[in-house]
Amino acid sequence: MRRALTLVLGILIGQWLAFGAHPSPADLYSAGHAAWQRHDYGQALRLWSHGTALQQPERTPAGRPTGWLLQRLEQVSESAAVYAPQALWLVEQIQAHAAACGLQVEVRTLPDTERPALVRAVEAAVFAGPLPPPPPAEPPVTLATAQNIRAEAEGVARAIARHVRELGWRYRDVAVLVPSLADYAGPLRDSFERHGLPVCLEDFPLLSSHPLAKFLLAAMVSAEDQASTAAMASLLKTSFCQLAEADADWLELYLRRYEVAGIDTWTQAAAWTFAQEEADPAYLADAVAADARADGLRRQVAAVLASFWAAVAAAELTPRALGESLWALLQAAAVKQRVAGWMLAATEAQRPAEATLHEQAWQRILALLDDLTETWPEALLRRSFLFELVQDDLTHQPLVTIPAGVDEVLVTEVSRARGLRVRGLWVMGAADGQLPPRVHTDGLLHDEERLLFARLFGQPLGLTGEDVQLCQRETVYLALTRASERLCVSYPLVAADGRATQPARAWERLRSHLPPGWFSSEGWRDHPGDLQPGAWSPPAALSALVHSVAATRAGAPLPATALAVFDWFAHQPAAHAALRQALAGIGQRAKARPLSAAVAQRLFGDPLHVHVHQLESFAACPFQHFARYGLRASEEVLPKADRAARGTLLHAAVQAFVQTQAADVAAWRQLTDEAAAAAARQVYTQLLHDPRTAFWRRRRSRWQQAQADLAVVEKVAVALTRQVRWGRYEPLATEVAFGSGHSAWPPLVRRLADGGTLQLRGRIDRVDVVRDGGQAVFRVIDYKSSLALKWDQSKLEHGLQLQLPLYAVALWATAERWLQQPAEPAGIFYIPTGRSLARVLIPEAATAARARALRQLRARGALAAVQAWVGWLDERLLAGGETELFARVFNQNGQWSQRSPALPPEVWRGMLRRALQHAEAIGQAIRRGDNRIAPYQLGQETACQHCRLQAVCHLERRWDRSPLRRLQRLDGAELAAAWHALGTDWAGPQADGTPMTAPLREDGAAAAADGPARGGHHDGRDVV
Repeated sequence: MRRALTLVLGILIGQWLAFGAHPSPADLYSAGHAAWQRHDYGQALRLWSHGTALQQPERTPAGRPTGWLLQRLEQVSESAAVYAPQALWLVEQIQAHAAACGLQVEVRTLPDTERPALVRAVEAAVFAGPLPPPPPAEPPVTLATAQNIRAEAEGVARAIARHVRELGWRYRDVAVLVPSLADYAGPLRDSFERHGLPVCLEDFPLLSSHPLAKFLLAAMVSAEDQASTAAMASLLKTSFCQLAEADADWLELYLRRYEVAGIDTWTQAAAWTFAQEEADPAYLADAVAADARADGLRRQVAAVLASFWAAVAAAELTPRALGESLWALLQAAAVKQRVAGWMLAATEAQRPAEATLHEQAWQRILALLDDLTETWPEALLRRSFLFELVQDDLTHQPLVTIPAGVDEVLVTEVSRARGLRVRGLWVMGAADGQLPPRVHTDGLLHDEERLLFARLFGQPLGLTGEDVQLCQRETVYLALTRASERLCVSYPLVAADGRATQPARAWERLRSHLPPGWFSSEGWRDHPGDLQPGAWSPPAALSALVHSVAATRAGAPLPATALAVFDWFAHQPAAHAALRQALAGIGQRAKARPLSAAVAQRLFGDPLHVHVHQLESFAACPFQHFARYGLRASEEVLPKADRAARGTLLHAAVQAFVQTQAADVAAWRQLTDEAAAAAARQVYTQLLHDPRTAFWRRRRSRWQQAQADLAVVEKVAVALTRQVRWGRYEPLATEVAFGSGHSAWPPLVRRLADGGTLQLRGRIDRVDVVRDGGQAVFRVIDYKSSLALKWDQSKLEHGLQLQLPLYAVALWATAERWLQQPAEPAGIFYIPTGRSLARVLIPEAATAARARALRQLRARGALAAVQAWVGWLDERLLAGGETELFARVFNQNGQWSQRSPALPPEVWRGMLRRALQHAEAIGQAIRRGDNRIAPYQLGQETACQHCRLQAVCHLERRWDRSPLRRLQRLDGAELAAAWHALGTDWAGPQADGTPMTAPLREDGAAAAADGPARGGHHDGRDVV
């Protein structure tokens, strides 16, 4: 109601201001309204538009409109001495009312002699005035600049410790003012604890931070959102969800994995079967057990919430009904007994502050329920409105904390400094916009409208934004005048959110206007490590010593006092262990104890069954492979519509399209682009209604994302259709799983030099074949949703990109079994299935835009440089140039292009053999237990960028870069020479009966037969 009245008042005032002139705005409005009622619209508009050339408010010589408070302040002879401009209005109002009542008012001024010299000096420097007498020997004011908030907190703690331990001050003589406890409480608590300073953080927590209020808020959200997945996950995090913490965490993962939602679902009589509905038949027993556990847990939760959900199910409720339902919920959850137990435990543990907070929370919840049942109890109101009232009350009510103890340093916010009087005051966060806080006004009326109203009617309509900002002078005055002997004002160069800051004007005025001798300047670094002589607490001294030693390793000189501190710790039995642990941490490096061969074979099996992706994982980082495939460590995978999920959907759609068209390749070749897109659209629509893609149908936002990806599927279908149209390759098989237990395709078996056996398995997206007389060649295709992935010969040489060549070798070795004739690999390709929106300066024609989109889907990989085989890919390549399907292979003169992805036959076979050498070398390394923490670094790329297991290896690359294997980009010509030597006398894996294992280099990759390829400048020729 108040908001509505404010809105109406603002509209009326705005109309008065817009049409104000002679006659008055009210008369104009009334006359115009009367004309409108008699349908004289022209007259009404003329009346309402009359006076639009209204005189503007008076401005200062600078052309800036002046607010009422600023105008009044300028009339005071010593306006700069007014520390709280809003007091002018209060004094004038008192004097006016007193005069109306016939009372006399006497104004008395506190003599300067009754105020400390420090206060008078600050007033003179910041607000102008006569300077006090010169200070004593030590400057009473310190102006400090800190590197960041933590350095600022450390500097304040060191200074207070010095005053207490060296100058004999009491802790209660000191106070610290901060702009926000939310930003400063953590750093101050850590620094004060390190220096052994007792502290009272005068924080007033909100009622919503108490577990009881969190439970009520979560319960109401669950009712309002119909027990959505997110709402129930939040409720399970509360202390009254009726489940043990481990069970609640497990149930939350179950809810998120299967996206369980709905009050009906939570209260249904039938058991939950979500895991069974999506389980692989091989793991059905595990799914049944998971469903049984989840169903038992949800019944415990629903037993408490079901009655509450039913009681508040109606769209309209009375306050009494809501209050009674909330009380019934508290009784069902046994909240009273739980809170009473907390209070008793806190009292017995001598934590009175904690017990007081529990009692306050309970009493305030009861008061809120009483208000609901006693204030307008039978009014029928919307449920959402009642929920909002309760949520607003729980969110904004503060809890009162116990005041500071007998002898503690008080830390409070600047806004609470009014009654503070201390010997020493440390004012932190004195940055621009914080001291005083920058005011952002909002409301229905702008400053120009307020000024115009005051001019027309002679009555100020509230304060302008500038006036409100002037009122903040009181904040500055209170913050700087609470100390009688010592004042320190500091600001961080970097704010809590990472922004660079500038000092506040008050800080600048103190530095500019205080005479020399009144202040000293200091700079506080994050880790000063200077170990200045003084009274140190053991934790603070140890921290400073560690940072001094760490800085010495970086080239800084070791402070002379560091040896004295080290000697003290070395001769203190109680502190000696802490010293050893701290110094050991400086030289800590991420290392892993190697596995024994027996343990490695028990982990990975004998013979060794390895997936192709395992080999790439090992080449990226041996420990990553150990954690992922040995320990089976992985994050819980929850359903979400991210890039990986979209890639999986696109991959399935492309595979379905190829399988449909591969049934009749001749008909596929005859498809037009439009017909191919239509066929893809039909396949995609069927896929989205398949039970396997139910995830995309659960929410409308996901469904919209899936529909948006239809354009990508259509473009990929057109590109694949053009490959069939312009080439001779025909799909032989899709989703080829070789080496797995349920696959008819055999694994690639290699005998290793250590006597073991490697059995390689994988899953190939697509295998295409060309039969020409007695000759057969095949190509391997893998779909990738990322457009950024490229075929990189340097990565293959380092063992980082083995997937495609090993697929080709595996098919080559067993070709006669699946093709009934020998066949040789002719090409390996990634085909992108994603999209990237490009910005163009000039609008493109539809044909040009379509061609550019198809070029994004161009195949990327390598192929054998056999002219006939190239023509079987795309006959247009033989004429020179590039196509929308493949990169350039020949020049216009018929010569092989220098940047061609085609490799001479010997180099092509050597490249495949190189990949096989990597597989065997990595297999041996796995068998012998190699689990080093050794991620690769290639340029700016590292194995850690996309690794989710860094919490297992504890490698912090910002401070410890020693484990990184720094690889080099390799020259394409040198790679070609090395691979030519490998492939000259190699007829393929089916004719090779001897192991080809080469020793591992120090970087973890296998060495070539004639030695490792030399690193050099990368000219781009090895990348397609």
